[in-house]
Order: sequence, then C-alpha cells, then structure tokens
Amino acid sequence: MNKAMWLFLPFLLFSLLFQLALWPRRVAPPEFDPVSWREHAKLHDEVMSEQAMRLLNGQKLNGKTRKGVIELLGSENLTRWPDGREDPQGSDMVYQLGAYGFGGAAYQWLVVRIGPGEQVSECFILRR
Repeated sequence: MNKAMWLFLPFLLFSLLFQLALWPRRVAPPEFDPVSWREHAKLHDEVMSEQAMRLLNGQKLNGKTRKGVIELLGSENLTRWPDGREDPQGSDMVYQLGAYGFGGAAYQWLVVRIGPGEQVSECFILRR
C-alpha cells in the first residue's frame, strides 16, 4: 500500500466509528404496548413507568375521549389523586405507576386530564 492510503486509513476508521456511535439514535423508539401495560397494571413496576413514557412520547392519548382512554389503558389501575382528594370537576384520570428512584422512595402517577369536548387536554407524569 502506498503512503496516501496509509494516511487515509485513520480518517476512514474514525468515520466508521462515528457512524456506529450515532446508529442507536437513528433507530425509532419503542412503541407503547397496551398488552404489556395491562399485564403490569397491578404490579406497579418499572414497566409501567416505561410504558407511560412511551405513551406520552408517542402522543397516543391526543384527541381520545374518556372512553377511549379506558379502552386503551383499562380501568383496573385508576386511582385517586396521591393526596386522596377527589377531582372537583371529575375530569382527571389518575393511573398509579409505582415506585421510582433509589430504593423506591417516591411514587409516580400518570395523570390524564379530560378537557372541554370530553377529549384529553393534557397528560403528564406526577412524581412525589
């Protein structure tokens, strides 16, 4: 091999490694899996949190009605607000996700707000 080829080889190797490092970012994130959600509904484990994040990232709840949310997520995991209060308008749907953090010192919930028109207006994860 000539001298020019030896000079080009490190550049080629660097380019290949750079592309391989970026490869995971090109792969689409996993989709929300309603079967997995329902299987783990009573376990309140990390799968619930992971599925909730996928649900929010994929915007699967946008435009759904209360009935549509229950068809997707079920009703077996619905609970009250963490402080035990009732929602005065009755528009919030609260799903218990389970413990998180070091040693499970805190808890988290998926909150789905039903707004005017009986459609989802907001959804977020509440941590306490």
